Amino acid sequence: MFGIFKKESAPPSPLKDNSRQRVESAFSQLTDTFSKESILNRKVLIPHHSDFPIRYNGDPRTATDTLAIVAAQMEIPIDDIELNIYDDTINALSTGAPGGVKIFLGAEPDPEPDHQSRAQTTTYTRNAAGKYPVTVEKSKLQNPELLVAKLARELAGIILSRQMQNSADPNTSNEPNEPKAPTENQAPTENQAHTGSQPHAETLIDFTTLVFGLGIFNANASFITKSLQPTDRLNQMEWGYALALFARLRNEQKPAWADHLVKNIKSDFVKSQQYLSHQNPK
Repeated sequence: MFGIFKKESAPPSPLKDNSRQRVESAFSQLTDTFSKESILNRKVLIPHHSDFPIRYNGDPRTATDTLAIVAAQMEIPIDDIELNIYDDTINALSTGAPGGVKIFLGAEPDPEPDHQSRAQTTTYTRNAAGKYPVTVEKSKLQNPELLVAKLARELAGIILSRQMQNSADPNTSNEPNEPKAPTENQAPTENQAHTGSQPHAETLIDFTTLVFGLGIFNANASFITKSLQPTDRLNQMEWGYALALFARLRNEQKPAWADHLVKNIKSDFVKSQQYLSHQNPK
């Protein structure tokens, strides 16, 4: 009879406590070190022709054109990047690619090598030519969302690596918009160890794409390729929570960019918004 006066129950946390704390810690770390004003005002790119006016037909030129857009968004000079395309589809050499793009031959690399080998081989350092090598699979040239997601993560790793190198060498001039990543003696690998709720290097890379306005692509990729995702990257539910933290920071209740999230990610995003709204009402 009096049920109408019952207080509405609080929405449950969309994540377990340790995952939620890890995501919140990584987000706080990057929003503290990047310019908050830039995060608030930066355009969020969406998987639409308006942001990527490129015809994705498998031509290697699509990779160079996409890289130009992603690099500009992430404020990295395009001349600092050497783009390579790994041919994971055929065993024949393709030459004459526009833009000086190299195409390598070979079988498709293991999408999730063992942790030790990844920690030893994955680095983001300049080569002999003074450029950061970035490699993408040829199969991604006809899948623009996965191509953008891959390029965004590679450039995010470069940003984190540069900060580490600058921290190791105080005489190196700082470059703009670089987060204070956990310092190590080498560039960040995709498998640096972490404990408890502390953010892993891969988590920081994911969040770097988010604060630079490219989170939609890696969020959607986490669902599309979830069976191949390394365990220390943000999973589908964590991406939903991360996007909700991002939207809340920007005071966006119903951001238009959320319409470009795949259905499952958007559902997690909305649940996370509801949880955050109840926990920290504005």
